Amino acid sequence: MDALLLIAYFASVVLFLVACHRLAIRLFHSQWEQWGGVLLPAACFTIPVAGTSLLLMDPYVTARSFSTPLSIFAVASCLDRSWKSTVLWTILVISLHPLMGLFLTCFLLVLGLIEIRREAVAVRVCGAAFLLCGLIALATRFIPIAPAYREVVKTHGYLFLSSWHWYEVGGTCYSCGFDGHYRLSM
Repeated sequence: MDALLLIAYFASVVLFLVACHRLAIRLFHSQWEQWGGVLLPAACFTIPVAGTSLLLMDPYVTARSFSTPLSIFAVASCLDRSWKSTVLWTILVISLHPLMGLFLTCFLLVLGLIEIRREAVAVRVCGAAFLLCGLIALATRFIPIAPAYREVVKTHGYLFLSSWHWYEVGGTCYSCGFDGHYRLSM
């Protein structure tokens, strides 16, 4: 099982780099720029984003390990206006990770509208999405939160800006210790 997980992890990393290269080809003309578009994500894909536990790629195999590169393939296909392959990649992402598939579908909708020169419609779709999110937040604002959930959330201090140290506010990089606490990387 360990060997299989290691092979799956390496496969997901290679797939991520290939997807980044395919997207970089669509975005940049120079070969140096294209390789820069691959090397930058390669250098940063396991660095947590400032004060959070969000990573481009997890350092272990998860559903996101494969849904992330497949999402990048879908974006590259959308930029090529290859709608059939965009739909195929999106279906694969949804089958692996439904939440990431939802995010991808929303992004592709806006990107597709921009690609076919429907910017005004894209702005209206984004406005409607923000309005929907606001309505959901208002509707669920007074739902009681379970005490057990509050205890679990307290163990993740990086979720609350008020609990960050002064050096964390600037967006420094962190590494997670075995006890689950984040420390400043030197």
